[in-house]
Amino acid sequence: MNDLCPSDPELAPKCVIMIPKPPKLSFISYSFNILFIIAGTLFVVKRLHFQYQLDHPAVLPSYISNPQYSEQLNIEPAYARPVNIILLGTSHVYKAHWDELLNRSDIGNRGIGSDITAGYLHRLQFVVNSHPRICFIEGGGNDIEMHIPVDTIVSNLGKVLDTLRNAHIIPILQAEFYVGANYPASVVINGRLLKLNQQLSLLAADRNIEYLDLNQLIAPQQVLLPQYCQPDNIHLNARAYLCWKDAIEKVLKTHNI
Repeated sequence: MNDLCPSDPELAPKCVIMIPKPPKLSFISYSFNILFIIAGTLFVVKRLHFQYQLDHPAVLPSYISNPQYSEQLNIEPAYARPVNIILLGTSHVYKAHWDELLNRSDIGNRGIGSDITAGYLHRLQFVVNSHPRICFIEGGGNDIEMHIPVDTIVSNLGKVLDTLRNAHIIPILQAEFYVGANYPASVVINGRLLKLNQQLSLLAADRNIEYLDLNQLIAPQQVLLPQYCQPDNIHLNARAYLCWKDAIEKVLKTHNI
């Protein structure tokens, strides 16, 4: 029996039982716990808000704000002669001399650096006016960079495909190229490009259109391999263009073009 609690019944009511209290957290520890909880909550909220902005941009970027777009469209009317083959796309298309690469003189280059798929819709007349037999369409990467929703990109490219078909031009839809591992935010961008390419594959299947996926060779793990990209980790090098050349030639041979 505790000395403070005698066995005598008359003294029992006056007994005081001492129960040890748990140790108190210091003020500093308590403050750190509160700050940790607040920081974690802010991180989650910020992350969710950032993802929402990516998927629901308030105002979609405009192709008109791209200076390369205006400059190139001022030149396009000069290309009036008919061609059999046209490549429509971004800087990936624009940077190559396709006539030399494919050793043909019946090719038209309709690539514009930094262009987005909405821009394609407003310059398709420069494809149709050349009366090509076939048109290879590459694009969507710049849209991803500008946080344009995948559904919007696919919708734009679907309209491009329908317009070309209505003009009796064979459309060949291409998978968009992934970026290299050292490109800023490559994991996020390649994740969105993967979703885009999955939707593009479905779009091609739905329209019964040939789908050309060069990524199987140059980016088998959804990351552009170092041996196929420029030091900037986004643009293609000579080795990649030679792979692209071989793929295009196989398609052309299939269509006797």
